[in-house]
Amino acid sequence: MEEVTLKIQKRAVRSRGRARLNNSMLSRLGAKEESKLEIVNDAANKSVTVTLFADSMVEEGFIRLSEEDLEALGLNEGDTVIIRRKAPLSEQVRDRAE
Repeated sequence: MEEVTLKIQKRAVRSRGRARLNNSMLSRLGAKEESKLEIVNDAANKSVTVTLFADSMVEEGFIRLSEEDLEALGLNEGDTVIIRRKAPLSEQVRDRAE
């Protein structure tokens, strides 16, 4: 599973659990619109799970997160985070069974 490091932009609209990425990032992550993503702050050992929304208005190399999600991660606008697709439960179970 691919993971990428992106710079954070704070979303203007408050809505916990939603992330906006440039459309080009979907294939790099192996994700689809409304997939779940895990956003990780390695330094603080914190993560949040968000729903992905593709947005051509988001600059490549950036992710837009809500203020609430930034607080949960202990991060600020301009910091960097690790992003990876969170496998659906059915995929996790199948992988463990193999």
